[in-house]
Amino acid sequence: MHFDRAYLDLFRESPLACAVETEHPDMEPHAHEFDELVLIACGEGRHEAGGTDYGFAAGDVFVVPRGMRHAYRDMEGVTLYNVLYDFDHMGMANWDARDLPGFRALFALEPAARERNEFRGRLHLTAHRLHEALIHLRALNEELEEERPGFRVAAFGRFMQLAAFLGRCYEEQEEPSSEALLRISRAIGFMEEHFRNPLSVRELADAEHTSVRTLQRLFREALDTTPTQYLRRLRIEHAASLLRERRCTVTEAAYASGFNDSNYFSQLFREITGVTPTAYRRSEDERHGLDDFPADDDGGMSLPFPAARSESTP
Repeated sequence: MHFDRAYLDLFRESPLACAVETEHPDMEPHAHEFDELVLIACGEGRHEAGGTDYGFAAGDVFVVPRGMRHAYRDMEGVTLYNVLYDFDHMGMANWDARDLPGFRALFALEPAARERNEFRGRLHLTAHRLHEALIHLRALNEELEEERPGFRVAAFGRFMQLAAFLGRCYEEQEEPSSEALLRISRAIGFMEEHFRNPLSVRELADAEHTSVRTLQRLFREALDTTPTQYLRRLRIEHAASLLRERRCTVTEAAYASGFNDSNYFSQLFREITGVTPTAYRRSEDERHGLDDFPADDDGGMSLPFPAARSESTP
């Protein structure tokens, strides 16, 4: 997609911009270094992204993550709003998504599952909801265009309101693929709340009022992973964040991230990141010019947290 230079310059200064495209043309495959939230205000066409091709129409809302190649085809009278944002820079992973499963489903899970569910999990707004969404978008666009004093923080607030609104709309859908992503989202929210403690797949399934087999099938079909694998990666990512922020030793990071055995933690950390926890933290310290990190080792100590290690209790 072609963006006016002014929008791109604004995005470089602040990780948020908005473009309105009328009579949107066909576009060849391309990718961007930012995330995109796309809302189709009118018209219809086809979108190629994430290895799949699907039709869209007025009321469809979808996210194109940074780096994902996508293209537009067979565009007929399309007007769309495109919000450019930086998911990581804006700290969106830390927004209060646990209470809003639709937020996670729309901004993270649906793009990841798109190739497997063929866009069936997309958000489609009713005419009434589309009207409300356009009010949010026009307010956001107005803040960014007029650049009144304080416009960046005002625009950020407008975007948060829009994201929350769309997350709520996602939860109103009755499409089976959307409901599957919502169930996964709720399970992930439960993981994020309890990953520091022993947590079995049975407990996750019980929290979602479903069977272990169904939960495993949902994760596999949508995300090509298992609840156990997702939980392990969540724990490793939390430990890595502790090591990056120099909050604790490797052993303390393992314990604080739900591991009871630092040998196993180091093994899994290396399997997922490609380096040992100590090497990871040392590289972070060197990158920031620091050399006074606490001494520790990569294993040898079992933490006082009795929990069997198995596929059902990671």
